[in-house]
Formats: sequence, structure tokens, C-alpha cells
Amino acid sequence: LDLFLVIVGVLLSLAIFTKFIGKLLAKLGNNKRVTEGNKIEYVHELTGMFREVIYLKISDYIMKDFNFAATKSAQASVIQTTLSVIPRNVLELIIFCGSLGFLLILSSKGADLISYIPTTGTVMFAMLRMVPSVNKINLGIQSYYFSKSFVEELDSEINSNSLIQSKF
Repeated sequence: LDLFLVIVGVLLSLAIFTKFIGKLLAKLGNNKRVTEGNKIEYVHELTGMFREVIYLKISDYIMKDFNFAATKSAQASVIQTTLSVIPRNVLELIIFCGSLGFLLILSSKGADLISYIPTTGTVMFAMLRMVPSVNKINLGIQSYYFSKSFVEELDSEINSNSLIQSKF
């Protein structure tokens, strides 16, 4: 029963950690969507007003804004990649520390540690074998949170276009 509670605790802590990271990724995804939109707008503006850029000498201003948008977009991608790696390492750390903590609790209660080590080692090995599958699920959830604003934007554009087309 104690070992079961430890396993449930590990999975619960991973779920809470994933939810926290998901909220961060939703904000990052929204920022990336906005900056990608800004980059595309600048490219369209530059191709449409080539003469104005040359005559009015505003290329430095536009280049700074484009570089700012590109930098923010790149930073969001780097942070998303970094955050996608962290949960696996945290899960492995929780499994190891949880197993060690379980053995320390048994030791403090005066239990025979030698009889629990094979069971704890087997469960720890099984949980470590489970980490890649949990990580794939976690990456899918994180990708969903990161891409959610892109999908919502596309959905709203498709719905608005279908409403416009249905009126004609």
C-alpha cells in the first residue's frame, strides 16, 4: 500500500508539473503566433512598398522591428524545446528520490530493508521503463498547449471565410 501511494504521488506530481508547463507553453505559443504574424506583415509591407522604403529611408526602423519579432519567435521556440525536455528529467528524479525516500522511511521504522530492496528495485525499474511512454504523452500535451493559439486563429479565420462565402 505504501508503494502504491508513492507511485500515485509520483504520477500526481508529474500531472501538476505538466499542467504548470502547459500554461507557460500556452502563453509562449500565443506570443510566437503574434510575432510570426508580425514577421509576415513586415515581409508583405516590404514587398509592397519597396520604393517608399528606399525614398523615405525607413529600412532601419522596419529591420529593427522585424529582428525584434524574429528574436521573440526564436526565443519562444527555444523555451518550448527546453520545457519539453524538463519533465522527463524531473520524472526520473522523482522516481529515484521517491524510491530512496521510501527505503529511508522503512529504515526509520525499523523494517528489514533487505526484504524490500528487490521489490523497490523492480518497481523502480518498471517506472523507469514507463518514462519514455509518459514523456511521449507529455510532449503531445505540451505541443497541444503550444499550438493551441495557432489552431484557434486558423479556426476563426476558416469560420469567418465560410460565413462570408455562404452569404454570396
